[in-house]
Amino acid sequence: MAREDKNKIISLDQRREQEADRKRAKAMADRDAARRRALAERGPVAVRSGRLVGRILAAVIVAAVVAAVVYWVIGFFG
Repeated sequence: MAREDKNKIISLDQRREQEADRKRAKAMADRDAARRRALAERGPVAVRSGRLVGRILAAVIVAAVVAAVVYWVIGFFG
């Protein structure tokens, strides 16, 4: 049956449509492969943004502790 399908005569429009479908499928596969490579290299976006939020929060906490120590030292010696 598959052999009959290959030997079947198809119109020029059908051939163009098949070629467009093949190109579209190849482009989708290429995009998916690029997305998978990027994900493997950098990790998911949520994890990266979560790390950034964690770093900012840690910096704010460190700044608050330093400010409290400076305020205490100025009050103690002032």
